[in-house]
Amino acid sequence: PPELRGLLFLELEPPRFCSAPLVLKLAIQDIQPYSVVVSWQSRNHTGLHGFRVAYHALNTHHTVEGKLLDRSARSVRLSHLSPATRYLVCVLGLGQWILPPNTTGPFSDGFPQLNDSQTSRCTEVRTLEGVLGGAEPSSKAFGSFLTRRLGLIVGCCLGIVVFIVLVSALSYIKMRKERVVAKREATTAATITHDYHSYRHFSLQSADPFATSLAT
Repeated sequence: PPELRGLLFLELEPPRFCSAPLVLKLAIQDIQPYSVVVSWQSRNHTGLHGFRVAYHALNTHHTVEGKLLDRSARSVRLSHLSPATRYLVCVLGLGQWILPPNTTGPFSDGFPQLNDSQTSRCTEVRTLEGVLGGAEPSSKAFGSFLTRRLGLIVGCCLGIVVFIVLVSALSYIKMRKERVVAKREATTAATITHDYHSYRHFSLQSADPFATSLAT
């Protein structure tokens, strides 16, 4: 267009040369009491540096929190939310027209307002009711991790005990069998020795009459 002649293309804001919004669609998925997943579709723009996902609770005076993402990101999970709370969630395209004040954490006062524009899109979401006495997913995950580890330790201990008992039982059976075999061999040897002595005694007795007859 004539009004854009002489200007650098990379420094132009998207609304200056294209009426289509930068963030085309915005959706909230996997809504949980303490977290939600934000996903969006965006046009590819040469001057786009990344995205900023900003959110804050509507029914309380919380500071605006946000996450800074690269230009290829199309979804992010927002955690540490409050259950049964309405949030305003916005996705802002960052480029030469908007520079991110921080990487993470609360927004500065000079950050643009959170509303729909050519470079941003917003929506509202309400987190689910929290379970009475429940904890955040991180605590639950940690508890589940400890439970799995405890189960693994108990299983290993039981396996070691069973192995020791089995080895002890097999060793006892083997020793008892060896004792029985040794006792049987000793009994057999004693029987053979007794039979040998009996045969020798019989031979000596049978030789005396023969010697007597010769002498006669």
